[in-house]
Amino acid sequence: MRLITKITIFFGIIVVILMTSVFLFTQYFFQKELEAQVENSLRVTYESFKLTLANIIREQQSKSSTQTKRDIISLATKDRLEAILHYYLMLAANDYNLDLIEVADPGGRLLADNHRSYETMGVRIPILKSAAASGRSYLTRRGERIYLITTTPVVFDQQRAGYLNVGTQLDQDLVNDFSSVLHVRLLFFADSRYLIGNIAPLDLPPPARDRLGRHPGRTVFLPGSKLRTTQADYIFAGLRTDGSFDGAVALVKDRSEVRAALLRMNLSLWLIVGFGLVFGFIGANQLARNIKKSIFGMEPYEIAALLDQRTTILQSTFEGIIALDQRGTITLVNQEAERLLAPTSDIVGRPVQNYFRELDTQELFSSGQSIYNKYQVIGETVLVYNIIPIQRKNAILGAVITMRDLTEFQKVAEELMEVKNYTQALRAQSHEFMNKMQSVSGLIQLGKYETALTLLHEATESHQDLISFLAKAFAASAVSGILLGKFNRAKELNIQFGIKRSSYIPKHIVLPDHELVCIVGNLVENAFEALQESAQARKEVTIKIHPSARFLRIIVCDNGPGIPAAIRRRIFERGFTTKKGLNKGNGLSLVRQSVENLKGTIGLRCCGATVFMVKIPLKDGGQPV
Repeated sequence: MRLITKITIFFGIIVVILMTSVFLFTQYFFQKELEAQVENSLRVTYESFKLTLANIIREQQSKSSTQTKRDIISLATKDRLEAILHYYLMLAANDYNLDLIEVADPGGRLLADNHRSYETMGVRIPILKSAAASGRSYLTRRGERIYLITTTPVVFDQQRAGYLNVGTQLDQDLVNDFSSVLHVRLLFFADSRYLIGNIAPLDLPPPARDRLGRHPGRTVFLPGSKLRTTQADYIFAGLRTDGSFDGAVALVKDRSEVRAALLRMNLSLWLIVGFGLVFGFIGANQLARNIKKSIFGMEPYEIAALLDQRTTILQSTFEGIIALDQRGTITLVNQEAERLLAPTSDIVGRPVQNYFRELDTQELFSSGQSIYNKYQVIGETVLVYNIIPIQRKNAILGAVITMRDLTEFQKVAEELMEVKNYTQALRAQSHEFMNKMQSVSGLIQLGKYETALTLLHEATESHQDLISFLAKAFAASAVSGILLGKFNRAKELNIQFGIKRSSYIPKHIVLPDHELVCIVGNLVENAFEALQESAQARKEVTIKIHPSARFLRIIVCDNGPGIPAAIRRRIFERGFTTKKGLNKGNGLSLVRQSVENLKGTIGLRCCGATVFMVKIPLKDGGQPV
């Protein structure tokens, strides 16, 4: 699967999940907000319901008070005149349009009501005496009917003769009256069972029953979503009864407005989600294309393969490579750079100024100019480095430093110089030999055979003697070649170059030729250069190489002007020189490095002559330590 497709699908899934979450959460909170508004509305309506109920109660209390003040009610109640009470109560019910008016004795035995008298029945009714004292109303049951009654004490001669109950029947007409005033539907419950109402029957839900049982004076709001209905929302409240049953009322608000608001909101959300998904997929596809464009149109596996290839190339190169970010912090190094800078510490993450102190990264990044062939000394190593800023779309992203060990190059250069000197010496020797051969040829042509023979012997004996000595003394070493080359060069420079005949390197001593050539060649060349600058008539350089105990000693002596005491401590520093010209100040530094590589020591003595003494320790088998 292509990268663009993967990214599009990935971000598309994220957009779908995000938009779905937004839809669900918005719908949930919007519905909660609507339910909160409905709850507030129902609570206000419930307060109106209590006010309407209070009006009915006040009317009943007024009628009850009027009746209890009549002497006939109090006298008939005292004397238990049930028939008279029944007749009078019937007239009062008709006059005042009462559903129920009844009289009971102090013990709660019913004497008469507007329907009949109870002389011999002995019917007892529950009397809520606390309500009679406070003037509050309550629900009571009379057969199959439920009444909202008000109880008033009947007093005769300042003594309580009984109770007068005035009630309004809780029937469909009363429920409809409430609904028309309050603009809601109502449900009444007795013992949690549906009693009467003007909406689909519903028993008191357990959550409302439990909460009303714990807090009788409070209201309980239950949205239709919790009752598994989408038709209405409910607020439940307890009603006071005579204690023979539990009463409750529910105010019901139609959810049609809520459903319409939710429908409008859902349509808006679906439109937003639809546009969000469309633009999300378009944006995801565009983002995927931009990402692929930023990685040059490559697929991940191609990037991985290219990274492996470049990592291999980076680590296999013989040049040190360092990558910097925009702050000048090292972000990448290869193995050669680690070896050159700090082989025992972690370089990545450190400022580049820790290693290249003269480098000004701010100036580098502000100018964007590359820097070439700069020198930096780190420890005993001289580095030559280049810095190339990384630019993209006129922005500097960082820089790359490439570096080389100048010491190694200079070693090779010194060895090549020695080979060149050796070649020049051979050329000079060939030239001198040619001159002598021409002399010999001329003497032969003149017939002076004895003189020609003598000259020939003199030319070959001295040179053959030196070659024979060097071949025997240094049979297993390349030192013989450099000494022969220096001998011939000394003749050209008019310097007397002497090789002590006690010099030799035994065959069992095996030392690196390039280190010995570097030490001998640079010490002798340094002596030649010192004598070249001197105006003295006799110029001599002497060398002696020989084993002593467990050391190989190399002694080079010249009769030049010597080395001033003020600079003797600095002559082995790289780049330090008192000579004029380019590429000076490296010879003695290379000598010291080669000596240290062989775990040896080098000393200097100036007392009429300049003497360099090198001691290289050896193992028992002749190997270097």
